[in-house]
Amino acid sequence: MNYTYVNSQIKVIEEGILKKDDFLKLANSPKETFLKTLVDLGYGNYADSLEEIIHNGLASVKAYFDEVSPKKEHTDLFFLVNDLVNIKYYYKVKVFNLFDRNIFLENGVFTKDQLKSAILENDYSTLSKEYEKLFKKIEDNVKDITDPRELSGIIDATLYEFVLDKIRFSFNAPLSTYFKTSIDFKNILSYVRIKNLNWDYLKNKSMFIEGGNISLSKIEELFTLDEKEVVRSLNEFYEEKLSLILKTYFDTNDLNLLEIQLNNLLLNIMSEFKNDAFGIGIILYYYLKKLAEASNIRYVFANSDIDEKHLLQY
Repeated sequence: MNYTYVNSQIKVIEEGILKKDDFLKLANSPKETFLKTLVDLGYGNYADSLEEIIHNGLASVKAYFDEVSPKKEHTDLFFLVNDLVNIKYYYKVKVFNLFDRNIFLENGVFTKDQLKSAILENDYSTLSKEYEKLFKKIEDNVKDITDPRELSGIIDATLYEFVLDKIRFSFNAPLSTYFKTSIDFKNILSYVRIKNLNWDYLKNKSMFIEGGNISLSKIEELFTLDEKEVVRSLNEFYEEKLSLILKTYFDTNDLNLLEIQLNNLLLNIMSEFKNDAFGIGIILYYYLKKLAEASNIRYVFANSDIDEKHLLQY
């Protein structure tokens, strides 16, 4: 199938994504009828739990993209980040001799058997040559690592490096924008958390990922600045919107709100590709909207009184 056809189909189905009024209706729904109300609003099919409904909904979107994507290698790169939790879990099982509790999150690129074989047994026979190279590089990079946090950081950095290398010469603006922006916002969150914990930057440098629009040297510089200087220092990025978000955080110390506002900015940036009729942009933006929708559903379900500023905007 070509992008023009697939994207025209997505334009039709995205009309079914829940809107602000739907979340307000859910917020007024008693807990005992919440799931029924959710399904009646057009979200998924009824199941025994909210998480099952959400999981099935996202899984069906992923399966649809696997089936119709004109360039599955590109959508696979996008979904590869969904494998990070699983990859880090199995490497921790391996490196730290942990008991395998059979944990596995779906909607990534790899099956559980593929990951267990590649990571626990160094058997890459079911992987493509490119993914074999990825796991061999991770294996080499985590050799002799004894700190779980450092292990996670190295795996993150290696996977993002792999993705950026793949899209570098593809001239794929939506994918490049998504990953570079995601890296920047992950690094900003790591900066805030490290500052809050009074940790040393150099001892936790592995938590930061190269390849974003904001260089790691700029991130390191932030640790030497006061809050007002940090805000000014980041004015040159993202049309000062990132600076405004950090200023709000410094004023409120609300880490949850910081994450929400960063997610909103990412959604806003990716919305520039929502009319990308001849590329992957509409596919990426639609899935990000589905993730935001799921996040909002969870928030409404967990809170009797909702604050609209804690709802993701799309």
